[in-house]
Amino acid sequence: MRELPALEAIGQAYEDDGFVLIGINSFGDDLDWIRETAARRGATFSNVIDDAGTVAKAYGVTGIPRTILIAPDGKVVGDWLGYIDVEAVQARLAALGLEQRPIEFAEDTAPR
Repeated sequence: MRELPALEAIGQAYEDDGFVLIGINSFGDDLDWIRETAARRGATFSNVIDDAGTVAKAYGVTGIPRTILIAPDGKVVGDWLGYIDVEAVQARLAALGLEQRPIEFAEDTAPR
């Protein structure tokens, strides 16, 4: 959940460009808790549970947190294991032709 503020800021900055952010959580997670925690921390993007691990398997997810940037054509154009690197995401979005936007957010210091 530490990456929520950065993800939310990126999603908000690029939403007018058609950027869609979806949180896909590990099987076994409690979706109600995830949604409540995300909302409490200001996240407005959708969150779903990958109960069967189908998405994780399809993208080779072996650790979390994992951020995967997928272009509109379905091609993976960015893949980060660990906490998100905002500048790296911006660089990948720029490579897709999106104008770079300022991303400002406060680090998440809330208890887990």
